[in-house]
Amino acid sequence: MSNEDNMNIDERLKYLRRIKKRYVQAGRKEQGRLLDEMEAVTELHRKSLVRLMNESLERKPRRSQRGRAYGSEVDLKIPARGRRANVIGLIPGQIITEDLMEEVKVEDRLAVADVERDILKIAVIERHRGTGNTGLGFVRSFGLKRGAIASSVAHDSHNIIAVGTDDADMMAAARAVADMSGGLAAVENGVVRAHLPLPVAGLMSDRPLEVVREEMDELLAVAQQMGSKLPDPFMTMSFLALPVIPALKLTDKGLVDVNQFKFVPLFGD
Repeated sequence: MSNEDNMNIDERLKYLRRIKKRYVQAGRKEQGRLLDEMEAVTELHRKSLVRLMNESLERKPRRSQRGRAYGSEVDLKIPARGRRANVIGLIPGQIITEDLMEEVKVEDRLAVADVERDILKIAVIERHRGTGNTGLGFVRSFGLKRGAIASSVAHDSHNIIAVGTDDADMMAAARAVADMSGGLAAVENGVVRAHLPLPVAGLMSDRPLEVVREEMDELLAVAQQMGSKLPDPFMTMSFLALPVIPALKLTDKGLVDVNQFKFVPLFGD
């Protein structure tokens, strides 16, 4: 199977379950060869594949939050209520942003990510009380060409924040963060390619520094493979929900014009 076959999550899981039987019985040399094969077929990071070979490959049910199924009430679709929208514009090396008015891509009456113009979707999902509050918007110059990333480190409220090229991967990344009780995740075609659990309030790890550093390096490498040119897209993303730093930021209740200190609609003139 070539890389162009664009395996979906079910196809990847089926393939990995089949090859795992050979992997667990193989010696070290044969395991290395099998990992080479898996990398070529799935395009997943080698460390992610090693982890998958040592974990269950059964799909997990969604976790519940305060008795409610996480994600069941979250809808990332944006009905197109105009052709132009307020877009968060990244400034290289800065946590301040621009407030841009850009024409958005519309498909089937929905405003969607425009990868060719580097205008991606962004979502902030409330994670502390299970309210289902979800702020949606667009961000420019993030760089991803495919997939999505998500994190529970999102100053200062630290809700779940996600940026991505399509709703399915954004939701998969957000669920991956929830399944870890907080953390960082990178997802492509529904598959978690890299992750970093942060089980202490969704902000801190309980594992050795060396392990955390290794998994963070893997996350950054995967984000670059998915197209981002930012030095640390997770760090950049973490400040896009901070509504006290100009100019335009996103909270779980919507877009905030920080200069005017008020909520503003997504779509404008």
